[in-house]
Amino acid sequence: AVARLPKPARASFAFLKTHARLAAALRRCGEAETSRRAEAEAAHAGAAQALGFARVLAFLKPLQARLYSISSSMRESRTKVQATIAEVKYEAHGEERIGVCSTFCGERISIGQKVLIFVSKNPDFRLPQDPTRPIIMVGPGTGLAPFRSFVKERTLSGVPSGEAVLFFGCRRSDQDFLYGDLLEAWHREGAIKLHT
Repeated sequence: AVARLPKPARASFAFLKTHARLAAALRRCGEAETSRRAEAEAAHAGAAQALGFARVLAFLKPLQARLYSISSSMRESRTKVQATIAEVKYEAHGEERIGVCSTFCGERISIGQKVLIFVSKNPDFRLPQDPTRPIIMVGPGTGLAPFRSFVKERTLSGVPSGEAVLFFGCRRSDQDFLYGDLLEAWHREGAIKLHT
C-alpha cells in the first residue's frame, strides 16, 4: 500500500512510523491493506498533531461519492426526492466506526437543510416502457429502494399495469423489514406479489 502512495505521501507515511502511538495504529491495520485504513487509523491516533495539517492532507485520498438509489416517484412530487439509507455503524480494533455519508444523512443534517447531490443515471435499470409488461424485482435490504420507486410509479400512473413480483430479503422482520406495512398493503391490493 505504501508503494502506491505519491512520493510526498510515502515520506509522511514513513515519518508516522517513527511515532510509537502512530506506528501501533499502522501496525494494527497492516501495511498490506489499502492505505485508506492506514490513513484513518493514523489520523485517529494523532497524525495531524505529529505531522501538521498540510502534510496529513498530502497523503489522504479524496472521499469517494456515495451513490444511493431514489426510492420515490416523480408522480409523488416533482420537487422532492426520497432515498433509502441504512446508517453504517460498526466496531473495529475496539473502537466505534461510522459511515461518513450514512450518518451524515441520518444524524447530522436537519429537515430543510440543503445538501449538494448529483444524479448518476443508469439507462439500463428502469421500468419497461410498456406498463403492462410483468416485472420481477429482487431487493435485499436497502436494495429495495429503486423497486419501491418502480411500484410507486406504477400505482400512481392510473394505467393498468402488468404483474409485479417482489422478492425482498431481510434477516429480521422486526428490525429490517423496510417499508413493511407499505409492502404488505401493496400485496393485499394486488399491486405486487410479495415474497420475503
